[in-house]
Amino acid sequence: MRKTLTSAIALLALAASPAFANDHEQSATGPIDTVEAFMAVFNAKDGEGMSALVMEGATISVIRVREEAERAAIRPLSGLVEATASAPIDLAEPVWNLRLLEDGPVATVFADYEFLIDGKRSHCGTNVFNLLRIDGEWKISGMSYSDRIERCEGAPAQ
Repeated sequence: MRKTLTSAIALLALAASPAFANDHEQSATGPIDTVEAFMAVFNAKDGEGMSALVMEGATISVIRVREEAERAAIRPLSGLVEATASAPIDLAEPVWNLRLLEDGPVATVFADYEFLIDGKRSHCGTNVFNLLRIDGEWKISGMSYSDRIERCEGAPAQ
């Protein structure tokens, strides 16, 4: 177990280093840029903009934690896009602390977030974006996120 943990930590440190990133082919717009663009159009409730950054058939997975109980669900990401674009309320989801693991045409971006409805925190957690680089363009192939109401510190002051 200790050897596995040590190997995992070493891999994460290597992935975060600039040398690792330079060893792999980079596109003009990287995975983090794609995630940031997706969150910008999400916050703008721009369904067309979100759809342009997502692969057809992408899914979204959630695990909700409430009062020590966990409930998981998987849905088409297109449903989130449609619901967000047509929401009659103000929605915002600031993200921070973006972390990237990338290997050639495959990448995962982790980000802390809080979800705001009409300016008030509803919940918080971690977003995980899986991306594929197809014909030089990064697209979101799936998302997962945790949804909790405790231990929410909010976005750092800018």
